[in-house]
Amino acid sequence: MSVARQIWRNGVVLLPIFAHVIIKIITWIFISVNCTAKHYAHFSTLRRFAYIVMGIRFHGIFVFRSP
Repeated sequence: MSVARQIWRNGVVLLPIFAHVIIKIITWIFISVNCTAKHYAHFSTLRRFAYIVMGIRFHGIFVFRSP
C-alpha cells in the first residue's frame, strides 16, 4: 500500500508537467497540419489529406518539438 501511495503522490506532482507537455504536442500538431495544408493547397483535396496524415504520422508522433 505504501508503494502505491508513493506512486500516486508522485503522479499527482507530475500531472501538471504531463498536461503541459501534452498541450504543447497537440498545439504543435495543429500548427504543422495548418502549415502542411497551406503548403499543399494547390494539390487535390485527397492528395492534400494524404500529405497531412503523413505529416502527422512522421512529425507529430516521432518529433516532439515545441511550437
